[in-house]
Amino acid sequence: MAVDNLVERDFEKQNRTTSLWKELFENYDRRMRPYFGRFTVNVYLVQYWIDPRLRYTAPFELPPTSHLNNELWLPDLIFINSKMATLHQITLENRVVQISSNGLVYLSQRLRLVLACAMDFTYFPFDEQLCPIEMTSCK
Repeated sequence: MAVDNLVERDFEKQNRTTSLWKELFENYDRRMRPYFGRFTVNVYLVQYWIDPRLRYTAPFELPPTSHLNNELWLPDLIFINSKMATLHQITLENRVVQISSNGLVYLSQRLRLVLACAMDFTYFPFDEQLCPIEMTSCK
C-alpha cells in the first residue's frame, strides 16, 4: 500500500464544521414552522379626490365607467412592502371611475397583493400575526 495516495484529514476544518452545526441546531425546534415572511390579500381599493377640471353642470350624474381610465390623472399609489401587485382583469378590467358634478372623482379597483411581513410562529398554533399594508404616493 502506497502512503503517497492517502489524503490527510483537516482536523481544524472538521472541528469548525462540527461547531457550526452545533451552533445552528442549539435552539432549533423542528416542530416549529419557519418564518414565511409573506401574505396574500385580495382588496377593493377605493380612492377619491377633487379635480376641479372635471366639474360639470349637466342636469344628470355621469354613470360609473371603466372606459376613461387612460384619460384621467390617477394617483400613483405605491405599496411599499409589496412583493407583487396585480389588478384583477377577469372578463373586464376591475377598475371603475365615477365623476360627480362637483369634480369629485371616485376610483374603485380590485387588487391582489402579495406583501412582506415579519411573522413570529413562536406560539403556533395559537399565534397572532399583525401584518401592515404600507402605502405611499409620489408627488
